[in-house]
Amino acid sequence: MARVKINWDKVKEDYFEDYFTTLEDIAKNHNISYSWIRKKSMKERWFKQKKKIRKRAFDKSMKRIEKVIVRKNVSNFKQSL
Repeated sequence: MARVKINWDKVKEDYFEDYFTTLEDIAKNHNISYSWIRKKSMKERWFKQKKKIRKRAFDKSMKRIEKVIVRKNVSNFKQSL
């Protein structure tokens, strides 16, 4: 029986793409056993990577929001003069 070739790059991409996607979801979508994908993800520390990615995205979003708020406050201040 031939082994099925798994595109692990695609599997990881799908996992990291959505914050709410679980390993169970990925296993079902790629027809991989949950235990296999869990072992691989633990070995490669996917959860930590995903957490770092999400934190960077959150921090970047917060910086953008801060810039908008500052611009808005400056604009309001100028109008009040």
